[in-house]
Amino acid sequence: LITKVVRYKPSPKPASYAHYDYSALTLMVHNDDQKLSQLEIAPPNHEKPLKYQPYSFLETSYRALLLPGLGLKLEGIPIEATPHRVGPVNRYRHATMIYAMVPGRTVDYSL
Repeated sequence: LITKVVRYKPSPKPASYAHYDYSALTLMVHNDDQKLSQLEIAPPNHEKPLKYQPYSFLETSYRALLLPGLGLKLEGIPIEATPHRVGPVNRYRHATMIYAMVPGRTVDYSL
């Protein structure tokens, strides 16, 4: 398991571009978004262009979000990774994630 705290700088551009995590699972456990979340997710098995929807932690009773990552598919488990991104932020944004990595697998960014 890897725990990561990220600080996003204010910017009119996306804070992170669309991507998949290389973990088997990613648990997003905290962010300090106010009102609507800056986190946007697209459904697995998506068609291009991706159609992202904001995910609001405040509008649900859930305070965490579990996303499948590429690690599952790379291990032969037929679960598609969830593409996601962080949209533009108008103030510093902080988020905490826990990544469940696949033991013994080296992350290869050439995919």
